[in-house]
Amino acid sequence: MNATTATHGPSVRGATETLDSFFSVWRHLIPSEGVSLTAASTLRLLLRSGPLRLTTLGEREAVSQPAMTGLVSRLQAAGLVERRADPTDGRAVLVELTAAGGALVEERRTRRTAAMEELLGVLDPVERARFDAAIPALGLLIDHATSDVGLATGIQESR
Repeated sequence: MNATTATHGPSVRGATETLDSFFSVWRHLIPSEGVSLTAASTLRLLLRSGPLRLTTLGEREAVSQPAMTGLVSRLQAAGLVERRADPTDGRAVLVELTAAGGALVEERRTRRTAAMEELLGVLDPVERARFDAAIPALGLLIDHATSDVGLATGIQESR
């Protein structure tokens, strides 16, 4: 164990455990209404990035191409995305968010924001200020992770 681990280990572990629990709560703030986490993430990615190839969607969402093809087929059947030929390569398909898909993403974000605001209402003003002060630091960590590790253009674009 190095000095950094010895000094910061418990706070890092505590943060990890707290964030794991928070993300579990976060996922349940609003009903899924038949939209899986991967589907919702894919729709958010398309909203941020614009049309993408199926292969790129699969890579960014860390799912196999067959799984992404199936997901896109279900999203298309629901009227949330459209497929069209890639103008730069006629063999490739681009997936594009429809107006209904964009509206779904925005509606879910609005509902989740309202639910989050209600949840934050249990904090006293000092706790709320601490929570608000942590947001920029979390944003910096996301930026760092997405630029250094290359993980995830998807993470960056879902913000």
